[in-house]
Amino acid sequence: MGYYELIKCNQDRTRPYYFVLKASNGKVIVSSRRYKSKYAAANGIRSVQDNGHAVNVIDRTFGQTPGGRAKNSHTLQTLDQRSLKALCKTPSST
Repeated sequence: MGYYELIKCNQDRTRPYYFVLKASNGKVIVSSRRYKSKYAAANGIRSVQDNGHAVNVIDRTFGQTPGGRAKNSHTLQTLDQRSLKALCKTPSST
């Protein structure tokens, strides 16, 4: 199951915090913008968890040719709330 990681980057003093959403295999799926505080970054995670179900997903890989050119790149898929929440649960919320 996917999970979030809250990260502090000490090289950026003005906006050191950000979060990533990782798949169960540990690969990064989403990386957030930078935040000034840990609290703001945690609110960003909560916002994605609460509002993510309303996001449309454009699958630009659908029908790709072996050379990588898309035959049909306008296919629109909408994730239902249950599917997205399952993808976005944190390990502690399971």
